[in-house]
Amino acid sequence: MSIDEDKPDRPIPSGKITMDSAKARWAVVLWGFMMMGVSYSHVLAETLCAVLTVAFLNMTSSGNHWFGKNCVAMTAGMWAVLSASWKIITPLPTTDRSYILTIAVWCGTLMQIQDIRDVEGDAKVGRRTLPLVFGDGVSRKMIAFGLIPAAFWILYTGGLAVVAPTSLAVAHLYLGYRILQSHGPCYDHKTCMVSNAH
Repeated sequence: MSIDEDKPDRPIPSGKITMDSAKARWAVVLWGFMMMGVSYSHVLAETLCAVLTVAFLNMTSSGNHWFGKNCVAMTAGMWAVLSASWKIITPLPTTDRSYILTIAVWCGTLMQIQDIRDVEGDAKVGRRTLPLVFGDGVSRKMIAFGLIPAAFWILYTGGLAVVAPTSLAVAHLYLGYRILQSHGPCYDHKTCMVSNAH
């Protein structure tokens, strides 16, 4: 488990719980989560994917790298959450599976946006985010001119952009505009919230 010391309001850094207590809680939740996957065998693959994603993020150095953390883990985690949720409600037709994968890859592509808001904190805990690897200016251009258009293309080729092509295009353009602005961490946090809203 990692501790975000740069986020003092969280339970371990604030002293509300100890590391041993956190490990015990983690073990109980992990066991309960795995038992849900075993009990509902139609979501076992998604359960295992979620557990492996958490392990990847917390137990490997790749989990602290921008590509592993955002592109790989967030895509896998989003697929696990969406697929399991859908399967619990109703059987999953092939078309819906492709939509779930499209949304998961789109999400993993845009997740780099979250890393522009807390560069100092990420550096402090040893993460290798896009802004730390390539620098703030270059990473903003990579996101605005590379990843955001790629994300829209993912929605388009996955058949989801047809739902609201103009609105989605404008939302992606607006996001790219906000990414290119360097008005500080508060502005960047709001940009991250805008990306989460669409």
